[in-house]
Amino acid sequence: MVKKNNKVLLIISLILILISFSMVLLSLRTNPFSNRLNAHDSSMFIYFGRGIKDGMIPYNEMFDHKGIILFFVQYLGIFLGNGNDNLGIWIIEVLFFSVTTIFFLKMGKLITKDIFIPSIAFFVICTIGLHTFEGGNLSEEFALPFISIALYFFVKIILTNRYSRMTLFLIGLTGGIIFFIRSNMIALWIVFCLFLLIKNTMVKNYPILLEQICFIFLGGITVCSGVLTYGFITESLNEMIYQTFIFTSGA
Repeated sequence: MVKKNNKVLLIISLILILISFSMVLLSLRTNPFSNRLNAHDSSMFIYFGRGIKDGMIPYNEMFDHKGIILFFVQYLGIFLGNGNDNLGIWIIEVLFFSVTTIFFLKMGKLITKDIFIPSIAFFVICTIGLHTFEGGNLSEEFALPFISIALYFFVKIILTNRYSRMTLFLIGLTGGIIFFIRSNMIALWIVFCLFLLIKNTMVKNYPILLEQICFIFLGGITVCSGVLTYGFITESLNEMIYQTFIFTSGA
């Protein structure tokens, strides 16, 4: 009887996940069945993607205050679309939201020990928050998979007190990626690193704290090194810093 009930709950969970997943992806303006025009921000991002494909250099020949990684995501969509820009962007959105969904559910299962409650939570969040997607192709949307990956690892460390060096590296790597998508979305990493600092300082576990700092920093600096290298090679670093950080801050 218990096994039968578990099977029923699993089927219901999968249905809720599938409905939520499909509902979000079909609400995007870029989906193959949509005839809606892209919103202003989305159009600008696609323009950057097309510009990179045509050999233009972001920040030097195109002005915007979003991070360079966002524009290369757009370029990848333009490349995949092979002439159908919206389709290419939608494929990227499907892939990114798939990662978000997987790690949200993994985190939920880690907390609740089953998939039913996380599937309900996922359905409610998608239903209530559907309007926040605003037709999709936004910086927040592309940040979600990296936030969900990092949040899953954060929760796992807090609940189990176990981690690997690769986990720490990935936390830093996702933080670096978020920083160069939209820098004001790194609050999660700041809060968690403060948590690790306070926790390990209170118990005087300095070797563990040093290890955590080093590998999280290594992940973040890996992304920074790639971005800085691109800026130096294309001679766009000064404009990148100005438009992404100084102009955004209003300085």
